[in-house]
Amino acid sequence: MASTLKFVCALFLLCLIEKDASCETNDVANSLDLVRPRIFVIFRYCQCKPGQFTIAQAKTGGYVSGKPEYSVTISNKCPCTQLDLTLSCHGFQSAKLVSELTKTGSTCLVNNGQPIYPQSTFTFTYSWDAAFPFKPLSSAVACS
Repeated sequence: MASTLKFVCALFLLCLIEKDASCETNDVANSLDLVRPRIFVIFRYCQCKPGQFTIAQAKTGGYVSGKPEYSVTISNKCPCTQLDLTLSCHGFQSAKLVSELTKTGSTCLVNNGQPIYPQSTFTFTYSWDAAFPFKPLSSAVACS
C-alpha cells in the first residue's frame, strides 16, 4: 500500500511539473481541476492542445452562386474529448449559410461548442472564391 501511495504521489508531482512546463491552460481546464481529482485531469490535459486538431479542406465539385464549394474536415487527434472549439476566421465569408459555425468578431465557434470526440472528425461545407485558412485557437478538454 505504501509503494502504491508513493507511486501516485510521484505521478502527481510529475504531472504538476509537466503542466507548468509545457501545457496550455485556460479557465475551463482550471475549473475542471476543482471538480475532478487533479492527478487525472492534469495528466490527461497535458496531452491535449488546440494544435491537435487537424483541418483539411477539399473542393466538393459543387458551386453555390458561382463560387466553388469546399468541404472542411476537423479531426481531433487528442485522446480526450474537446468542446467549445474556436477557429480563427477573420475575413471568412461564404455564399451559403454555414450553420455549423457561429462567427463572433474574428473567431468562429464550431458546432455550437458541442464535443468532438477523440480520434473523430467533424465536417462542414462553405462556398467562396478560395479556400479559407482556418486555424484552431482554443478548446475545452474533457477527459474521463
